[in-house]
Amino acid sequence: MVSEAEDIVDTMRKEGIEPNVVTYSILVDANCKKGMVSIAEDIVETMRKEGIEPNVVTYNTLMKGMCQSGRISVACELWRNMLLWTRSKSSDLFHSAGWLLRKW
Repeated sequence: MVSEAEDIVDTMRKEGIEPNVVTYSILVDANCKKGMVSIAEDIVETMRKEGIEPNVVTYNTLMKGMCQSGRISVACELWRNMLLWTRSKSSDLFHSAGWLLRKW
């Protein structure tokens, strides 16, 4: 599934369609679901390098993957940083805090 998603992104680029935050968030989710959280982290870094700002969905997905792989303290640090990086102070930010607290 993950390689199929990556192949689709490659095909998009060949057709002149650049991936956006939704595309990358799907890749983050697919990798986290397969337990490949470090690859998901690399995808988020690629997003930033390409000038695509990860959104709350991207961060929540990555934090959930981190928690499920036992990296709760790293997920908590990401949540703290997310508060600084995002302009939104939506309830979604605090939903992710609830997830972290339940796992901790």
